[in-house]
Amino acid sequence: MEDTFLQQNLQSFLEDNRTCPCLAHTLLEALHSDIDDSRFPKFANRHGANDPEHRQLHQLQAHVGWSQLFQGRLVKEWSQLQEAFLADLPPTSNPTENAAPAPSGLAN
Repeated sequence: MEDTFLQQNLQSFLEDNRTCPCLAHTLLEALHSDIDDSRFPKFANRHGANDPEHRQLHQLQAHVGWSQLFQGRLVKEWSQLQEAFLADLPPTSNPTENAAPAPSGLAN
């Protein structure tokens, strides 16, 4: 059951909310590792293992503890990489560009 949730529901949620694919794969790998009682997640290219910034995220989160991730203790690199990913999206894909306009009675 947990594999179905992780592979379908959570993965779809992350995609629908424009999560950086490498960060999404990293999170899913960390969850699988925690469920399987593995000591450390095993990262490959799809997790950003060949990218210095993602590799730094992996190292810093390992220092804090991967299990701490699920207690809300994320290193700041998670948000920095996600913000950089969103900033690189084309304008039509940026969630703030597609925001609903303010109600007409509130505009100055």
